[in-house]
Amino acid sequence: MVLIALATLAHAGAALASCPTAADLSTGGITLVQNEPSFLRSDYEVTEEGLTEVRLYKLDGQNRQRIVSYAHGLAPLTETLPEGLVQVTYTDALADLDRIESEGAVVLDAKRLGPERGLDDMQVALRFLEARDMVIQTCNYRVLDVEETVVLSGDVVSRRTVAFAPDLGLILSAQANDETGESFAYTWIGTAADIAR
Repeated sequence: MVLIALATLAHAGAALASCPTAADLSTGGITLVQNEPSFLRSDYEVTEEGLTEVRLYKLDGQNRQRIVSYAHGLAPLTETLPEGLVQVTYTDALADLDRIESEGAVVLDAKRLGPERGLDDMQVALRFLEARDMVIQTCNYRVLDVEETVVLSGDVVSRRTVAFAPDLGLILSAQANDETGESFAYTWIGTAADIAR
């Protein structure tokens, strides 16, 4: 499946019609790909249920898939992993996330239910660092670098800095700040129409 996806995207890269916008999320979706150091493909789409990501990746030589639904591009609601389903219920209004650049920081309190730890109190601390431009292929997006720290029942479980593109509502890269966070940087972006070409 991954080889088919790579061949399809190699063909699609040459036929990229225009740079994807948020409107494309509702009309077939946006695909983001990283090939090095490891393969990662994320297909994003907005449906009646909201923003959803289907991620294909390799882990320990195995092809894997995870599905994430979002209340906001910075706030996942559910995540389907090989280990089981993770569900997050936020107790705070998420509208503050749209003002993170002017506010400087946002802290979200939530409950998280997952297969590894059961029910946890969750806190997500987001701190705005800077705004800058990011180029993927020939597409230029304004991104906000945001430091994200996730705490479950008092334990820090993830620290990373993400490049969030507010015009798309998507994270375009992430850099782990310690051994707990994930790192990736997409190098290809396209729409469903680009992939079909």
